[in-house]
Amino acid sequence: MGVTFSSAYSAQKLSGNVKKAIKYMETGQNELAVQAVKNFDFYEKNEFINYIKENPDKTVPVFYIIMSDEIYKTSKDEATFWFSFGKLRAVEDVKMCKDASAGQQVAIYGMLAQNTVKYMNEKGNQYMLEQLEKAVEKDEKTPLRPEPKWACYHGISAFSGKVDTLPQSEFENIKKETREMYINSMKKHIEDEKNN
Repeated sequence: MGVTFSSAYSAQKLSGNVKKAIKYMETGQNELAVQAVKNFDFYEKNEFINYIKENPDKTVPVFYIIMSDEIYKTSKDEATFWFSFGKLRAVEDVKMCKDASAGQQVAIYGMLAQNTVKYMNEKGNQYMLEQLEKAVEKDEKTPLRPEPKWACYHGISAFSGKVDTLPQSEFENIKKETREMYINSMKKHIEDEKNN
């Protein structure tokens, strides 16, 4: 029987390896955090999953994507929800970067959660729309999130050290437009399927 990912847990119960990964993530050392997560044992992965679910203000969105294949082992639908939520937030953050080349990272997200993405594709566009609508709803109701600057370090400007975001006054509009773009795009795919 699989592990149930409890929604309630205590930060004091976290193991040292999980605390270390969280510290890396919260201080913008995402590559070190990813490496730490890759070395987690079964229980550490579960601890980290619970942490990222309960702490959207501290969780860089790509970690929802990275961990969705772990969640998939016990709940496929929950995995697709968190993948959708993570990708939505990651794309929003990418669009907040001054350097548009930061968006190149989006192309590899499917490779970070291959089982989850395969399952979503098998279930079809209507299913993906439903999961995306749930992700949009959570995104709208969960204003807490880390600074989007993490996403900007994946652009060409990172090599020159000139990494920055657009003005914060534009963030809410970017989030709104991104949500609408995703929903409308998926609805168009569904409509095109019906017409073919």
